[in-house]
Amino acid sequence: MEDARDRAGSTHFLIDGFPRNFDNVQGWEELMQEVADVEAVLAIDCPEDVLIERLLKRGETSGRTDDNVETIRKRFHTYNEATRPVIAYYQGKPTIAVHQIPGQLDRQEVFAKIEAAVDPLIEREIVSLTQTLLNAIAEGDWATYARLCSHDMTCFEPEAQGHLIQGLKFHKVYFDNGNALGDVHVSTISQPSVRVLGKTAVCVYVRLVQSVNPVTKLTSSASHEETRVWTLVEGGQEGGREGGKEGLTGVGWKCVHFHRSPANASVPSS
Repeated sequence: MEDARDRAGSTHFLIDGFPRNFDNVQGWEELMQEVADVEAVLAIDCPEDVLIERLLKRGETSGRTDDNVETIRKRFHTYNEATRPVIAYYQGKPTIAVHQIPGQLDRQEVFAKIEAAVDPLIEREIVSLTQTLLNAIAEGDWATYARLCSHDMTCFEPEAQGHLIQGLKFHKVYFDNGNALGDVHVSTISQPSVRVLGKTAVCVYVRLVQSVNPVTKLTSSASHEETRVWTLVEGGQEGGREGGKEGLTGVGWKCVHFHRSPANASVPSS
């Protein structure tokens, strides 16, 4: 699991057909508790008569000897005895969302329901990554900022004076010489909205910035309307500088574009 995470650069994985019984649950909890958290369970439930019809139809061309009524019914029995109680076990976990998906629907409808269950997990991850990025700016953490951003990221921001900026060199100046938003500041994401479009996600939010003047120690706050576009880079995809060109280096979600503009005037603290 750790190897797969490092190769794919993703923090979320769908494990198909697991756990099948409580032995699997016990093994997972003993070995994986420090590696991964279970956030959700997808249980695709389909009436037995529909499954029998589908499996017999598959058996006409699959060549599988177990696609017969007697064997199919034995598999149903095993599922009801060993696997269904596992679903009930996870339903009793308050931190785990269990989604019951009606499997008798057509493929497109089933996929749409799975997508509706999975997308909120991705949306939370995107908001979390965005906050991590803003924290890196506040803390002057260039390594984290560069890891989360594409090397050819584009942006419109007030500091660019109306120009479209491409690449990270422009931004590194502020890390090296103090941040444009204030030497000491904290950014808070307010009213985030995320749209997941395949391997692209758009995060729109209001960024509330609280700053402290390092000389006078007076505090002030300002709000900015900000949009960040993220794209998922998988293992083996895109070369980057190591391949002799700028691009998406590493794996995982990368910020490829952002737009920031003032939401209103700065408000000094009383």
